[in-house]
This record gives sequence, C-alpha cells and structure tokens, in this order.
Amino acid sequence: MKHKIYLRDWYFNAGIIGFLTIAADGRGLDSISSLSINENFIEFENDIFEGFEEKFIKYAFIKFFNVQAYVQRLQKAQKEVTDKKTKIKPEQMLKKIEEIEKSPYKDFLKLLNIPISEYKSVEDFINNLENAKNTIKALPKEQIFKILSSSPEGRASLQNFISWRFKGICSSDNISEYINKMKSTNQSKKLKNNDLCLSCQERKAEYEFNNAISNIIGFNKDNSNWIWGFKPSKLKICPLCAIIYNCAFASFAYVLKSVDGEYLNYFYFPNENTKVSSLFEAVMAFNLMLDNIEDNSNLLYAMIRQTIRHIAAKQSNNIAENINFIEIADNPILAGQSSKGYNIYNYNISYDIARFLDMQFSADSIPRGSYVIKNTYYSIEEELLKLTIEQQLGYSALYRYYVYALFPERYNPRFNLNKVTAFVVKYIQWIRGENMEKSQKIVNKGFISGINLRNELLKKNKENQINGLVYGFLNDLKIADREKFLDKYIRIIMSHNLPNYFGKDEMLDDDYFLQFGYSFINGLMSKENAYEAAVIDNSIEEGN
Repeated sequence: MKHKIYLRDWYFNAGIIGFLTIAADGRGLDSISSLSINENFIEFENDIFEGFEEKFIKYAFIKFFNVQAYVQRLQKAQKEVTDKKTKIKPEQMLKKIEEIEKSPYKDFLKLLNIPISEYKSVEDFINNLENAKNTIKALPKEQIFKILSSSPEGRASLQNFISWRFKGICSSDNISEYINKMKSTNQSKKLKNNDLCLSCQERKAEYEFNNAISNIIGFNKDNSNWIWGFKPSKLKICPLCAIIYNCAFASFAYVLKSVDGEYLNYFYFPNENTKVSSLFEAVMAFNLMLDNIEDNSNLLYAMIRQTIRHIAAKQSNNIAENINFIEIADNPILAGQSSKGYNIYNYNISYDIARFLDMQFSADSIPRGSYVIKNTYYSIEEELLKLTIEQQLGYSALYRYYVYALFPERYNPRFNLNKVTAFVVKYIQWIRGENMEKSQKIVNKGFISGINLRNELLKKNKENQINGLVYGFLNDLKIADREKFLDKYIRIIMSHNLPNYFGKDEMLDDDYFLQFGYSFINGLMSKENAYEAAVIDNSIEEGN
C-alpha cells in the first residue's frame, strides 16, 4: 500500500525529515527502495517499516547517549574512592558499583562486558574504573548499541534508557502499535468528516494527540484546557501521522544550555516550506554545524550562516522564501513536567548582504571575542552579525569597541581590534559599492603612523601619555571632527619629528578620514610587535 505525506507545519516537517533520517539508517535516501521524494511530499510503500522500530531505538540511543556524561559518572566515583583511599570499606566500593550501574544506565558495564567488580584491593578497583573510562571512550556508539541490543537484558536496559531520555520529548512505546495498526487498516473505506485525522484529514483518527506525541511542543492533557483551549479527547490523529510526529526528535539539533544557573534542554529545527529535498539538506547541514560548535553562545552564528547558505543557493530576495529557525525549550515559568515554549527566528537578509557575509564566512574573517558590562557577557561575533544583517554597522560600533579596548579593567575586552576594524571597514566599503584597494592603503598608513608614534613615546619613556592621546583622538572621531583630529595629529607628529601620513583622500572623503583615524589609534594602542610591524611596511609614501 502506498502512503503519501505532504509538508505542512514546522513540527510535521521536522517529523518527515526525522522519519526519512531513521528509515535511511545512516545510508543515502536513495537506498530506500520504495521511497519517492517529490517537491512537497514523499511517497512510500509499507516495506519502509521493516525493522523501523529497531532503527528508531538505535537512532535515539546514538543521538542522546552522551559519552562524556557517562564518563563523568565513572570519574566521580573514581575521585571519591581515590580521596578516601585508606579509609574506604569493601561495602562502600560495592555501593559505588551499584551507583554506576543504576538507571538510566542500568548494568551498562556488565552488559558491555567491561569488568569493574573483580578486584582484590582499592588500587585494583581504581584501575578498573580507569580502564572502564578508556574502554567506553574508545567504543563507537554504534558498537555500544550493537552489544546492548544483542541480549534480552541489554534490550531492556536500552529501552529503559530511551524512555528516560525521551521524557518530555516523545514516546517510543507505541511505535510498534502505530505500525501494525497502519498496516492492517483498510484505507479504501470512506470515512465521515468527524472521524478524520486532524493532521492529514485523510486517514482515520484513532490516537489522542496528547499521548506523548505532543510533548515537544508542551501540549498534554493537563494543560490542554487552560493553555491551549482544547479538549484533548477531541484531538485525534491517525497512526501514520503519530509515527511522523514521533520521529521529529531525529531532525532536531539538541543543545543543553545553562540559563540562570539551571541546565535546560533546547532543540532547534530550521524550517522551510519549499522542497522536501532542500529541507532535508538544510537540516543535515545545520545539525552538522551545531555538532561542531562547542560553545553554545555561537548558535546565532550557526543560524545566520545557514540562512546565508540558503539565500546564496536560492538567490532568494523575498522574506517568504527565507528559512525559519524553531527553538523549543524547557519552560520553567509554565512549570509542569512537559511544559515547553518555542520561539521562531527569521533573519530577513538581503541577497546583497548575504553575499558579503558568505565571503566573510568563507574567509573565516568574522571577528570573535567578548567584553563584559556589569557582569553581563557580550559576544562580539553576535553583535557584528546582528548589526550587519540589520545594516546598522558603522563607525559608532567601532568607537564602542575602541573604548572597551581602552579601558580593559572595566570591560575585560577579549577581541582583536585589528580584525574588528578590518571587518567594519570591509562592510562599509561593500555598502559604498567600492573595493578595498584604496581603503587598505589608508588603513595601513594610519596603522603605521600610530605605531611610529607609539614607539617614539616608548623610546622617550612617555608611555603614560598614550591613553590620554587615544582618548582625545577617539572623541574627535566620535563626532567625525576632521579639523580637531588633524590639528592634534599634526602637532603630535611634528613634535616628535615623525612623517605625516594624512593624505588627500582622507581630507576629501569622510569615510577615508575615519578609516585612517581608527587605524591610527589602533596602531597607537598596539602592544605587541609594534616596532617590527612599523619596520615591515616601508613602502607607503608619506601623505599618499
């Protein structure tokens, strides 16, 4: 029997991609013989469900079994035993083994045949824990799953782990029932409108929507009335839609984030309603990108980069064609075990800005770093990306970063001022429709002039004047006062017999003046290799 399912809401779309991911089982989609992927729907035969439940459990285990978290459990026991080495009693070591082997990792070491119970001394026990850690770290997750699923006890332990990990996400308990029900149902029978699945409106509605299918969006029978305004018994779906919704977890990028000192589960899904194939590719690329990001603060970076790729690939100028990012999070405010909230992020990026950012991503030239104001951490990378896509990036932002760098004890700046300056100047030149050739020369001139002045001051033991000079020049740049800046600049370089690098372009063009000015201050503030950098570039002619 053939089944056809169409792209719909983001949750169902996530389910379709998750369903395809599980059915493929690590292979390409073209390996699924009966599957046909069309523009906005997929079509398949019942044979796609052969072994589907095992693939479902396998994918869930590989996605959610965190090797590092499990190793930390062993590490904790090892440390506690080591700290009490001379005083620890045999029954206490037995208790440690029970703690390690308890749910949700019920008898994992025993089932994996990793011995920790055979010891004659405390040293033996500590060595066993060390060996167990190294063995677990060396074993691929697929291999762990294969061993655990090879015995009835192992399968029971796996099911226990999956049920624990799926709490508040979805349910694997009824997958077999959904599959069997769907295979046995005669779909040629005509149904009344009241009997139709609320999701597909084609097949018979047989299962309540709140039977753990809908945990990920925070819908359950306890909150259905007072939050959602629905009577749960009236909301029923067919077995195929139940399978699809349950597979949504497989397409989500999962992140554990610390929020106000508490760890919360966050799931992300990039949604677009255009083509199944492009949505599948977008989800795979986004998940891979998040897998490679260790610092969760870079999620915005991943989302914008994914949007840029999408726009660059499709050359889409219309916001309706842009990609949306769904963020699902535990919601401690609403309380309730399964309560969740979700946000939708959409970055309306023009094709022109997308091209600029695509080049910066390719060249890995987006500045990274941070600063702190009143104990709050701010990411340079996020700020610059937001300002760029909002087309608000300019010299005022550059001024702020220079002030943060000037007062390190107040702002704890951790970023490279050279990279920030270069990024802002490149953006401005891009917006002006000009290349970097002339700007690069001006930036180099300003930087060298600043370094020359700094080195001269250091040579004359006048380092204490540098911050005062920087502060004065920054105030002139803040209001773009060329006359005041030039007056200070000429006086200071003449008093130290230094060459004048301020040229005609800077005199006639506001952008070139500001680019020279900030680069001059950048050189003046440089602390490492200043003299060498000044000597390296001796090809710049004075005043040009």
